[in-house]
Amino acid sequence: MKNELLQQATQSVHWENRESLAFEFILLIKKIIGDLSGKTFLDIGCAKGRDCEIFQKEGLDPIGIDNNPNLIGDAKTQYPDIEFICGDAALMPFENERFDIVYGTNILFYLDLDVVLREAFRVLKNGGYGVFSFDAYIIHLDRGEVFHEDSLDHLELVVRDLDGKVVHVGSQETRLDAVPFKHKHEFYKVIVQKN
Repeated sequence: MKNELLQQATQSVHWENRESLAFEFILLIKKIIGDLSGKTFLDIGCAKGRDCEIFQKEGLDPIGIDNNPNLIGDAKTQYPDIEFICGDAALMPFENERFDIVYGTNILFYLDLDVVLREAFRVLKNGGYGVFSFDAYIIHLDRGEVFHEDSLDHLELVVRDLDGKVVHVGSQETRLDAVPFKHKHEFYKVIVQKN
């Protein structure tokens, strides 16, 4: 069931029609880090690159990665001054400790959390930050079925095992989507730090 629904969701770019979470994350990151100018930034699951452009306007040096070549092609066309790479978030083509900030929204539930966070921590500089939307539940509203479930305890355990710490967990938020089917996300804005 989960794989079928996630497959449908990955074939839809319905999130592109919503306001980006990037603006809210920028405010949170600035409270923790301060000035963002010149910081290296990786957007995991960048889709068409919209958030990379938002962060670039804040002075960050962004790179986007997504496994969908069509989305990467669109991103390169729309934002030619930003680097975009078609690749796998579980095995990224970057050297260790390259980025100050690794960012991902609407992505962790598609992937194995342990694997993608391990890879994010690999490419983060020591003292760097991971900035994520973390879905605790995603519910298919017509079927009344939970097709994704995870816990903040699991996230914290994975981060600790990677020698990191959770530095911010926002309050639980709800988002409703109608494409590719009616579903509800229960999620948190989370910031973690690599020690």
